[in-house]
Amino acid sequence: MASRLENLPPELLLQIFSHMDDMPPLYALIRASPVCYRVFSTSKLKILSDLVHRIIPPEALPDAVAAAEASNLQLQEPIRETISTFLQQVERDRERDRTPRRLPLLIAVRVCRLHHLVQYLLKDFTEYTIERLNFWQRSAGLEEFQEATEVENTPNCGLSLVEEGRLRRAFYGFELYAQLFYAPPHARAPLDAIGQAHLFFGAMAPWAVEELACIEGYALARLTQVFTTVEDDFVALVVEEDRVTREDEAGTSTSPSGRPREEISAGQDAEDVEDEMDSMSGTGYDPFDGDIFFSSSSKIQYHMSYKRYMLSLGVGFLYHVLKATGEERTDLVLSQCEMRIEEEFLALSAPPKRTPEYRQREIAQNQGEVVQFEGEELGEPNEGWLWANRYRVSAMWNRFHTKYLQHLGYVFWDHSRLSQWGLLEQDPRAVNQVFYDGVRELCDVQVVSAEERVKALGLKYPTWDPTGHDADSDQEYL
Repeated sequence: MASRLENLPPELLLQIFSHMDDMPPLYALIRASPVCYRVFSTSKLKILSDLVHRIIPPEALPDAVAAAEASNLQLQEPIRETISTFLQQVERDRERDRTPRRLPLLIAVRVCRLHHLVQYLLKDFTEYTIERLNFWQRSAGLEEFQEATEVENTPNCGLSLVEEGRLRRAFYGFELYAQLFYAPPHARAPLDAIGQAHLFFGAMAPWAVEELACIEGYALARLTQVFTTVEDDFVALVVEEDRVTREDEAGTSTSPSGRPREEISAGQDAEDVEDEMDSMSGTGYDPFDGDIFFSSSSKIQYHMSYKRYMLSLGVGFLYHVLKATGEERTDLVLSQCEMRIEEEFLALSAPPKRTPEYRQREIAQNQGEVVQFEGEELGEPNEGWLWANRYRVSAMWNRFHTKYLQHLGYVFWDHSRLSQWGLLEQDPRAVNQVFYDGVRELCDVQVVSAEERVKALGLKYPTWDPTGHDADSDQEYL
């Protein structure tokens, strides 16, 4: 394959590059052929800039570019004015002509990388919400409606262009927020949570804020599931260590393969388990905080503060922790458990800033204005948002009645999909109540700590040996 490619003229190789739809196949191509690499090296700015415009919807591109540019933003005093000026430029970019423009090379590379991360999260988000849609349909007894099926194994997961655009824009907006307001460990955030929310969400339409709220709810739920898995792995290790110890004492120990322990080096399995236990307490996180992670003392409070911090690391950390398994996943979680955020990271419950747009909506609210669904447009709310608010402006600034609908990702889907699922035929408050009643099951929330589970089995809870903290454990994931 490589030899045939190397016989092609550069013009044809550029044509091949022009049909790439993601970074991994592009990288694979330039690694496979020195000739392709040379062509790429001489035209990388054009190739990557064209790739960005080809794979990202024009309506979502300003947010993706802004997230990439924000990582270079020097937050000098006055910080509020610096961020405000930057966000005003982002808003102007959203409103400008959609004619493709050549991006700086560094920004094009970062946008392509961000696209690759979001591509994975988009599929994971779709699978997560479809699972919950199926739960709701079963709970509501809606056999006559089409059940939400599995996600299609295609680059866009079977979503329409508008659905994909809404999701991408929300993930890019989430990353932009993380880049602007991330506070390094042991440093003070540049603005408090309310100040951040007013600055970032002040001029946004309420349905656009709700899109970010759905992403936040999904990320917190998925982190909760990851935390539960880490706890399960920890309890399993304690149980295995106790089994090996008891068998050693009884002299009847067998290896996990079923062979008598005498046939292998004495105590080998015990050493393996001890090494694995040691690895959990030597991965660069503070042992006291590791102890808190697994202990019963204030588990819910501490876990939420850990998750808030992990949210502030952006889509890169979320991507890596969801893809990781076993020890790698445990290392990723526990290495970040020294850092906590006590207040909201995304202060979506903050009262809206009284902008001119907000005052106009107040007038419409007082007049009882009804909003009509005008079709699938990225710049307008979908019918799910209007349905949840009974097509009235009066409800659109009260987010609490839609909190549990966020599990459905209801602000992202097209009218046709919502109708097939039977959602638009239901009372939104009744649907919200279904998820309110079952929220612990839906999010896999486990109130009992790993320590309590270990002690309930009659086992000794492990003590933690002091270890050093790796100052470089906090890393840039994007």
